[in-house]
Amino acid sequence: MSERMDRFSDAAAAGDDHDQHDEQQQQQEQRQDVPVVAHHTDSTTRSTTGSMMDDQMARIELEVANGWSLRPDAVPENLTKEERGRFALVADGSRGRTDAADAEEWYGKWRGVVPGGAAWDDSKIDDGTSDGNTSANDDGSATAEQFIREEVRSPWAVWTTGALLSSAECAAWIERAEALDLETGDFIFAGGSNYGLARISTGARRHSSTRLVDDDEFAALMTDRMADQGLPETLSDGRKYGGIGSSFLVTRYEEGQYFAPHFDGRGSGGFYRDGYVAEFTVVLYLTDDFVGGATHYLPGQGSEVAEAVALRPTRGCAAVHRQGTVLHSGGAVLEGTKYIMQFFPYYEAPALPEPRPLTNLRWGA
Repeated sequence: MSERMDRFSDAAAAGDDHDQHDEQQQQQEQRQDVPVVAHHTDSTTRSTTGSMMDDQMARIELEVANGWSLRPDAVPENLTKEERGRFALVADGSRGRTDAADAEEWYGKWRGVVPGGAAWDDSKIDDGTSDGNTSANDDGSATAEQFIREEVRSPWAVWTTGALLSSAECAAWIERAEALDLETGDFIFAGGSNYGLARISTGARRHSSTRLVDDDEFAALMTDRMADQGLPETLSDGRKYGGIGSSFLVTRYEEGQYFAPHFDGRGSGGFYRDGYVAEFTVVLYLTDDFVGGATHYLPGQGSEVAEAVALRPTRGCAAVHRQGTVLHSGGAVLEGTKYIMQFFPYYEAPALPEPRPLTNLRWGA
């Protein structure tokens, strides 16, 4: 393993002696134990620490909601027609073009889909002179404007790759993930420094099964195969590419399941002490023998996307998008079963602090 790839071992891993399910269980318990620190014996100190943690969780929940109302009693079966229309998107032509390139074209070279900043104009770029509200919320958390008023960091905000995995490799990953018991539930991970694997209810916005798998050797393989697949070697601010992180999220969508529109949190995939951070998300399709289930890229709410497009990569190929500034969703699967894998390209962290969300996700519906 190269020195560069050694940087990308998962900071949350619990050790090689545990399977993935035990790792996540242990990590969640460790996160939840933080408010009660063992070496503090003073009850006032414990109470103050717990209150601070509660305040942070409240900020995380507010940030995840992103101004949308999350109905706590919502489940997929009792969604209203209006809610389902917002959450479970279908590529029916009403939400922009559908990119339906044939397999031969998919297996070719990468190709750009949404140029960087396609929907932005000068008024949407925070150069310190705009009249927009860029102050913090009353609770101190960053506003949506702070997240979206950014510079264009890469030539393409969304693009597609050629083949990254063979059919046999896709099948092997599905078998591996299923052996680890994909977890089904109405939740997302909270993110943040203290609550990384704590669960937050989505109000029936996420309906799928998932499992996080760590694999350093596969990260090195993907770093090699992502070469010449559209990733910029250097971002517009001069920060250099460092490789693919070692965490891979495998997700299964069965008939009727979906992931509502959202923005990935900037830095989703983890922060690393040696100064690298995720800047893009790769959505690799492990299957393609299903109906529906496109990845929808959407305009509005500060998204870089100007015109809606729905992508359905051929098995083994991927769609890639910038984190934090691209509104997207996992469309409803109408027939069959969809499997995808997500992973994260890393870049040098900014030299100066910049606004970043506390969370892994902000809702867009």
